[in-house]
Amino acid sequence: MRLAIMQPTYLPWSGYLDLADQVDAFVFLDDASFAHRSWQQRNRIVANGALQWLTVPVRVKGLRGQTIQEVEIARPDFWLKHLRTLAHAYARAPFFAQSAPGLEAVFSRQGGWTELAGLNLALIEWLFDEFGIAVPTHRSSQLKAGSRRGERLAAICEELGADHYLSTPGAEPYLMEDQEPFLSRGIRVSIQSFELPLYSQCCESFVSQASAVDLLFNEGPEALSILRRGRHDARPIGAAK
Repeated sequence: MRLAIMQPTYLPWSGYLDLADQVDAFVFLDDASFAHRSWQQRNRIVANGALQWLTVPVRVKGLRGQTIQEVEIARPDFWLKHLRTLAHAYARAPFFAQSAPGLEAVFSRQGGWTELAGLNLALIEWLFDEFGIAVPTHRSSQLKAGSRRGERLAAICEELGADHYLSTPGAEPYLMEDQEPFLSRGIRVSIQSFELPLYSQCCESFVSQASAVDLLFNEGPEALSILRRGRHDARPIGAAK
């Protein structure tokens, strides 16, 4: 069984979805430490041919040491502005009108969200559905595994019965220093290899590194096949890129 573990980020980029599309189960690390002004609360879209930030306002004053699941949204109606910005940016995108009602339904659920983790998870699950990625998901806060870093990740793999852990390249340096918990459990570690392919956008020059909604709004039913074209075989940890 192949498993991936990621923090729940806001409207994540396509590589996040590629990771989920390769595994048998996906764990949201929602009890990791919150990092202010990180991908946990913001991401980028393409507007007028350039990247533009969308940032969820959160409460941080006097709240150092929060985990992601503890973070509260400062203005539950923030999504109205985000939705207007998305509508303006993707007015000419072929599939925005098709996906927009579902996105609005997630944003407006119960009149607006008050906690960041719940919002992020709902948006990611919506993206999985829109792309056609069917993967069972779990929240780390609801699992028994404790400890930190490599030991924690390996323990989560063990608890869910995984014998293969697929990681993003960004986590490779610390995993290289913390392999023993995986080795002692007989869990193989591989590193994702993904490069976003070119696809149609409503601008003259291709803009990369945006949220996966950019691919979805521009390519619709073809989004998943385009995503998969950017995938290369995962490599063993520490192997040359």
